[in-house]
Amino acid sequence: MPLIRAAGTRSRLGGTLLREARLSGTAAGADWLLCLPRFSCLATLELRLGCGIWPPTPGAGWDGLPVALESLVALRTLRTLRLRALAQPPQAAVDAIATLAQLTELDVAINHGAQRQELPCLLPLARLKGLLVVGGGIGCAQLLQVTTADGDALPLTGCRWEADSGGSLEVYGLRAGSTTQLEGLVAELLPPGAPLRSLALQFCQLDFTGLCGAPSAPHGASALACLTALHLHRCGAEPHGQGSTDRALAGLLAASGPGLRLLAARHCQLSELPAARCLAGLEKLDMRHCQLARLPPALSAATSLTSLCLDSNHIVLTPDDVAGSWPLAALPAGCPLVSLSLGSNSLRDLPPGPYLAGLTRLSLSCNALRRLPPALADTTSLRALTLGGNASLRVGVMDVWRVLSQLKGVAHINFTPGTVSSAAVLAAALTAPHLGLYS
Repeated sequence: MPLIRAAGTRSRLGGTLLREARLSGTAAGADWLLCLPRFSCLATLELRLGCGIWPPTPGAGWDGLPVALESLVALRTLRTLRLRALAQPPQAAVDAIATLAQLTELDVAINHGAQRQELPCLLPLARLKGLLVVGGGIGCAQLLQVTTADGDALPLTGCRWEADSGGSLEVYGLRAGSTTQLEGLVAELLPPGAPLRSLALQFCQLDFTGLCGAPSAPHGASALACLTALHLHRCGAEPHGQGSTDRALAGLLAASGPGLRLLAARHCQLSELPAARCLAGLEKLDMRHCQLARLPPALSAATSLTSLCLDSNHIVLTPDDVAGSWPLAALPAGCPLVSLSLGSNSLRDLPPGPYLAGLTRLSLSCNALRRLPPALADTTSLRALTLGGNASLRVGVMDVWRVLSQLKGVAHINFTPGTVSSAAVLAAALTAPHLGLYS
């Protein structure tokens, strides 16, 4: 149903009143679109096409839309166009969208149900200069075409660019992504000299060998030097290539400047954190659900870290860690680390070090602890401690006296039921009643 439907509405609404229009139905409602240019202040138009048609047939809901869209060219106030449909648009509709040069925001999403496909008809980015948003997210239609130096189309599922947030680029479904392709995309989207503050790569296959300083797109490389946030989600190596996700991350970090503050790499095929100069200024690091087998040695250089999350990896203590080379132990006294999460790994102990003194949150849940790590006694600033899920952990009276009684700021500790002995509960009631332990 159109937002404007009642008979005679066009005669009652003044041409300067309407700012936003939303129309939905089985067809685009070309008659209504043809009348929209008379609303001289219309800035946002949202169309939901093909509603009620299932299964979607080719072109369902797009009938009459190309002509109607072409009539919007004269509406200079239109800045935002959102299209939601169940079926792929015909080429005529794509060509009509390309004529709307006044757009600053375009958001197109095609829902194929279980069959996710890409839009076969592509728009060259050059025809939509100044665009803030292209695509709507994972599974969105591809209305973007970026070509490499060889003239090959960049294989994308979707792309989102926002200038208002200081320069934020999200790339979805980049397949066999190379250095040239990513830098070409950055260089194409960013105005000359504009910084890229945030880069997010999701569901991408990466092979970024030689990323730093690639001659094909030096503008793209220079833009990465201004990154403050780098996000990778469910990224892996190219199935048949020579590169790896570790080298891809190494290339991205090498191209990043000292302003990088956030690195989030979740559900990625990463076995290591590459050493890079930008790690010294990093404040938040999240590498949960990766393939780390040890605590990355490069962490010893991350002296500005305030939050570290390495949950759901395969981290164990190596002989070097036990001998005193635990990377976090190399952080200087007074380091700003306040939150440390190492849950769902295979740790049997927690090595000591100055890094413990400033922690306010610590999670060692779902590890292989058999006893309370003695180093916990050094976490004197701790406010929250999680130790649940350690099936072999047993807490006795000596643990209460030597460790838990030192945690003056902790109001509650998460234990798996049955972990704490009855004697330890009694000892805690006498020496550390604030913990509220129970067996």
